[in-house]
Amino acid sequence: SASSPQPLFPHSYYSSSILAAIISNKYELAVPLHRQQRSWQRLGLPLTTKSMARTVINGCFQFLSSIYDRLKAELNQEIVVHMDETPFKVLEDNGSNSYFWALRTTKEFNQHDITLFHYSDTRSGKVIGEIIGDDYKGTIICDGYGGYSNNRFPKLSFGTCLVHIRREFGTSKAKQVLKLMGGVFHTEKNLKYDSEAEKLALRNQLVKPKLDMVYDFITKIENPMGKLKRAINNALRLKDRLYKIFDNAQLPLDNNLVEQSIRPTTLVRKNSLFATSKNGAKTNAMIYTIIQTAKLNNLRIFDYLK
Repeated sequence: SASSPQPLFPHSYYSSSILAAIISNKYELAVPLHRQQRSWQRLGLPLTTKSMARTVINGCFQFLSSIYDRLKAELNQEIVVHMDETPFKVLEDNGSNSYFWALRTTKEFNQHDITLFHYSDTRSGKVIGEIIGDDYKGTIICDGYGGYSNNRFPKLSFGTCLVHIRREFGTSKAKQVLKLMGGVFHTEKNLKYDSEAEKLALRNQLVKPKLDMVYDFITKIENPMGKLKRAINNALRLKDRLYKIFDNAQLPLDNNLVEQSIRPTTLVRKNSLFATSKNGAKTNAMIYTIIQTAKLNNLRIFDYLK
């Protein structure tokens, strides 16, 4: 007779399909474990919130960590990556702020479609080196947060996000600046090209004059005050990073892709509120990574996990 399939865990209710369903329910559909408990018990399985949490953590470290590490290694081979961070509450961190650092490959000219999350109990820029290594020589697309510093990472190149620069002007009265920036986005969106070289040439021909108009306008504003002054100073501070798009066609004009990857995690966080332990937070990072990457590659989440 055929041998029976080896269980994930000896003497356990948790088969691969049950564990895959629990994970996909929580992290894809945002159904917290305490709600799932009632559903499973109605089906006759005496699963509790605590046992599900413990099994998800053990299962991730045992079966998914090697996939996570491989995705991280592949991401570190990319020439350009998006990066951002979002707060997350972990009870074991005793009230201090914890964060998920999120990375994503670019939409164009990349090797693989990958989203990666990394848990840390700090927002310090040192975390960047923990994620991508001190020898990474590519370009990180980020906002203006000071942790993304060439003083700390001299081998790195940093690009920036025009959307974040524009948001600063959104709180001021500089309507003309917003209108000029709108022209930059519109021109970039309507570029037609078949290669990196073509895109770069078109950017320099069509987009650069539009962006030059933005900076020419803001430098001629006399005696700016308050929020407008801060917005102008921020735009000038990030100008060199922004203009790198005219040297590298793979650099995007904004950091929206990684923010889109973070958005589904905020619903999970809203329903589940927090992680109890650091291992739980690391598990969240692994699962977010695998599910969001699977989505980018058009995989069915439950089938892939199973």
